[in-house]
Amino acid sequence: MDRQWQAEKCWSVPYRFKERLGSFEFDDLASLSQGKVTSLFIQGSPLHRLKEAMAGIFYSAIQHIREQYSGDAARIWQGQPSSATIVRGFLEFHGAGPKIATMAANILVRDFKVQVSDKFTIDIWADV
Repeated sequence: MDRQWQAEKCWSVPYRFKERLGSFEFDDLASLSQGKVTSLFIQGSPLHRLKEAMAGIFYSAIQHIREQYSGDAARIWQGQPSSATIVRGFLEFHGAGPKIATMAANILVRDFKVQVSDKFTIDIWADV
């Protein structure tokens, strides 16, 4: 969600989506159609400036987590992997390029204290 909009608004999208759906349980998210996700993104005040594109990315991410990680996103970083492994895991998501994947890995380590075997690939560069 963190693109072409203020970071504070981007980071509130999952919470606001939960308010609209009434749940953020993974099984509830995984049962949604792409059309329903898009509808929730665009109804009333849109959840994101790029509402249709971000709805597609959100839907795709849920499906990727379901298919590749059995519905548990924490499997991306389980077992104290290298920082490059985490970045590579995020790069597998539709819409995540090197900058977003690196930033996400950096946030996991810095703010959520996820243990990694190294910190070589989680430097982030300034954004505008």
